[in-house]
Amino acid sequence: MLHFGLCYYPLTDSIVSRLTPSPTLRRFRAMGQHLQGKVAIVTGGAGGMGSWISRTFAEQGARVIVADTGADVEGRMGADPSRVNGVVEAIKAGGGEGVGVVGDIANMEFAESLVKRALDDYGKLDIVVAAHGILRERMIFNMQEDEWDEVIRVHLKGCFAITRFASMYWRQSMNGGRLIFFSSSPDLNVIRILFPSTL
Repeated sequence: MLHFGLCYYPLTDSIVSRLTPSPTLRRFRAMGQHLQGKVAIVTGGAGGMGSWISRTFAEQGARVIVADTGADVEGRMGADPSRVNGVVEAIKAGGGEGVGVVGDIANMEFAESLVKRALDDYGKLDIVVAAHGILRERMIFNMQEDEWDEVIRVHLKGCFAITRFASMYWRQSMNGGRLIFFSSSPDLNVIRILFPSTL
């Protein structure tokens, strides 16, 4: 997610729980174990959309590594494993398989350790979902430099870090994999304006 501190309203757990599944999602869920045997890392896996993705992937048969700092959407609270553990408990209660890992995805060593954990625990890695992010709800004229730096560090470097190590494994194994990145609608509006032929 890259928000540039613009308007971004995160999907909190309470909002996600009230969403009505679309017909496509209902058909997807009816397919059964669509991801049976797959191994997925979900960054930001304990918050809003990330927790929903983690649980849905597990319902579909994937073994899920739930990676998160455990902090709130503004990055407050420090590293708190209770939110990560809660998602993993929900996965296991639903008959799925998952492990929780607490850390900073923008830290290269942590990102590398996630891929290593997937390989050590499950022998492979098929999917990486980058659903992590922090919120700095400011306009450019009232955003402080340190706030900007943190948004760029978490959103851009966080995506770079996990992608780097996952792609190294996929290149070496020659199996390939799937990368799924999340962004907000203001980002897509900027892309539509700057690069109209890309969307």
